[in-house]
Amino acid sequence: MRFIIFIILLIWTTVVRAESHSFPADTTKKKVTLLDPKDYVLYDTTNANKVRFDSTQIKRIKLSKNNFSEEASIYYKGYCFKVISHFIKDSVISSEPNLFNPICVSQKVIFYHNQKLLKVFDYPVKSIVQRVSNNKKMKMLEDVINYLGIIQSKKGVFVVINGYGGCNSCSYFDGIYNTNGSVLAYEYRSSYKIFGKVGDIFGLIKKLGINIKEYNQYSYSMIKIYLYPNR
Repeated sequence: MRFIIFIILLIWTTVVRAESHSFPADTTKKKVTLLDPKDYVLYDTTNANKVRFDSTQIKRIKLSKNNFSEEASIYYKGYCFKVISHFIKDSVISSEPNLFNPICVSQKVIFYHNQKLLKVFDYPVKSIVQRVSNNKKMKMLEDVINYLGIIQSKKGVFVVINGYGGCNSCSYFDGIYNTNGSVLAYEYRSSYKIFGKVGDIFGLIKKLGINIKEYNQYSYSMIKIYLYPNR
């Protein structure tokens, strides 16, 4: 009898120890696909001091049948500038103002140097609710990051983020950051209303000696983040 009790206690102790050291299923091991270069656009500046990336990478991570993420990265002299976007495979109906396909629900910007995390922040735009293809309402970003790039100036190089609201009269986002991820200036607005602002972006452009024509014509080195209108 004592032997049977001893065996039961031994089994119970083994189970408890196993449970205390067990880990939940690894949900991060999803299917990752490196996108073909034809699926995104890489621009080079045309001025004499053009910026050459060490490399760029855009990878797609399948989360479920209807959801996926994309990580778009620029590597430059030990730095990595990354945008992580989360998408739903659906489209906004044509009667809504902000036409997106796929639907972007969140975007995060991350700065690294020599693999050390420097800065991480959510793309600073508002979310809206719109009807999608099945006529159901869905929450999504009102404005998505279109371009991530580096621009040369008389005082060094700076990271540029450009966003777009999905229609000709919708919002746009222009932001300039230093290579450590600190915001120097940004403006998030439509043609008639300012939604968010830090500093004076065009005053900053003049102060830094950035070529205004190059900036306005998007002729600096960049990668395209959101492949509007569909994928």
